[in-house]
Amino acid sequence: HVYRALIRRLVPHYRVWTIDLRGQGDSESGKLTETHWQSMAQDVVGVMDQLGLGEFYGVGHSGGGALLALHAATHPGQVKALALLEPVTIPQEPAFAQRLSSDNHPLVERTLRRRVVWESRQQLFAAYQGKDAFANWKEEVLWDYVNYGTTNLPDGRITLKCTAEVEAHVFATTMSLDIFSQTNTIACPVLVLRGELTDPPLAIVAERLAQRIPNGSLVTVPGTSHFLPMEKPEQIGQMIVEYFATA
Repeated sequence: HVYRALIRRLVPHYRVWTIDLRGQGDSESGKLTETHWQSMAQDVVGVMDQLGLGEFYGVGHSGGGALLALHAATHPGQVKALALLEPVTIPQEPAFAQRLSSDNHPLVERTLRRRVVWESRQQLFAAYQGKDAFANWKEEVLWDYVNYGTTNLPDGRITLKCTAEVEAHVFATTMSLDIFSQTNTIACPVLVLRGELTDPPLAIVAERLAQRIPNGSLVTVPGTSHFLPMEKPEQIGQMIVEYFATA
């Protein structure tokens, strides 16, 4: 639901399918294991097979972008073109491993401290508007996050659907699946978008990925962060439509 504003820009041109990855949205997580990313990758393959999708265009943000990159690398001919928005395709190199390992990943501890139960959706919305990560989100998108990313509790309060444990586990195991090394086999055109305000290492990852993909190109979107599709969904959608039209 947080991509609805972006999707609206795509639906005049394409039939759009979306996936709730395991443990996120309305999908169940199952048991958390060290092979969580491998399981998510298998889920993507399973969804594509179940829908009978072939020769499709792919749009993925963050972890979704990484998984689509892997799918394109391992399923040649199935993907026509990709738009990867800040994909977390982390190279298996010491400089990245030291910063993003499960022991010291900067988002793990912060996520585990996150408040998950709130008195109301209005309270959650107001609190998140004051957080740096959400400050530049379009209000419509942030309301979608609040309205569709929460569940009502019996006592009238609300709780986030994606638990802190699941989200922290996704962050902690990001490097358990080596996607980056396989991306040089991606044959389709790939647009890599990164935010101008994105901190390293993700800004470096986007640049490295665009260079590694044979038909990859990198565009930096002014005034955006890692959450560029939530901050400027219409602009990002237009960029994707224009790219796919010429890919």
